[in-house]
Amino acid sequence: MALDIAVSRKALVVGILIFVFTLAWGFFFSTLELTPDALLSTTGSLGSLAKVLTLNFLAFAIFFSLAIATIMVYANKDMKRTAILISVVPTLVAFLLLGLIFPAFASWFILGIFYVACIPLMVITSHVKQQEMKILPVLRANFSVSHRFMQILGLGVIVALAFSAFPQSTKLYVGFEQSLFSGDIIKSLDVESASADFLIKSQKETLTLLTQSPEYVAVAAASDPEDVQFTSLMQASIQKVDSPAYRAQVEDEVRNQKKSLRTDDVIAQLKTKLPQFQLLQQYYWLVASFLGAIIFFVAATFVIQPLTAVLGVGMDRFIPGEAEPLIVEEPVAQPPTQAVEQPFPAAPLSPDAPLVSDSTPMSPSSDDSANLSNPPSNGQM
Repeated sequence: MALDIAVSRKALVVGILIFVFTLAWGFFFSTLELTPDALLSTTGSLGSLAKVLTLNFLAFAIFFSLAIATIMVYANKDMKRTAILISVVPTLVAFLLLGLIFPAFASWFILGIFYVACIPLMVITSHVKQQEMKILPVLRANFSVSHRFMQILGLGVIVALAFSAFPQSTKLYVGFEQSLFSGDIIKSLDVESASADFLIKSQKETLTLLTQSPEYVAVAAASDPEDVQFTSLMQASIQKVDSPAYRAQVEDEVRNQKKSLRTDDVIAQLKTKLPQFQLLQQYYWLVASFLGAIIFFVAATFVIQPLTAVLGVGMDRFIPGEAEPLIVEEPVAQPPTQAVEQPFPAAPLSPDAPLVSDSTPMSPSSDDSANLSNPPSNGQM
């Protein structure tokens, strides 16, 4: 009876911990506002990378790692069925509360299905891994199981993003075009400076080839006034190309030409010359889903997996108990002993029969003695 009470108390404490940790990471995740629509948009994906460096994301990563580390450690502290039940029920209750309170959390309901479905697999795999590994079993098992868990969750992220992106594929592609040709991406590339470098370099190479040609050398050696004037003009042009003032002038011209250039015309020309743009427009919902999932895999690989492995060691010391053995050794049944049968059963002795010892020689009877002492004569039978 005392053992049942202790087991129930331990399961209750672990269930409360999983519930609290899940509520905590769900709260901090909701404050990040990382909805599927935010990850699908191009500018939203770039902004999501910056949120990885915030304190809210760090708090989310810590509590998320604590939740799954508690599940994996408890899998090795109790019966597998009990561990699955104590892990799934608090998680479901916490998810329902978070979905009702935070719309940003509710938008990931497909990912929540993947999360809950992975818990039994995580419990069974962690139970096996911790008993198979001999050196640092908790640390290595938590890292290995969390890696597999994150792979399945990554698949859930792709499915959730694709489910959200498919109905609005055209809208997302239009936003991608605007961001690519007239948004922050083009501004960050510094097109004016790159174009000025290319134009100035091309002009310098052209002037250098002209001044090194045999015809120019002959003209430069001549003393004719027109030849001297042409030579002076070429040298002045070379010096002008190298001046900062000329570079600024070229950048201004490139900037003015870019303002007069219509983005729609550029996109139309690209679609005409590159058929891949039409294919991209058709399947952009799938491309956007994979691009958004990359952010999840980066955070999972470099932040969540190491935290889960380290925090799992601390939870292993906090939660008492021993694992259910992988193989229960049954006692080997001994074959029943059989009685040795006598080849000839002994006849029962009567109460009046005399006991004869095997060592006592039997004396011949009187009739046998008479026959031996009086042998028959010839002719008698």
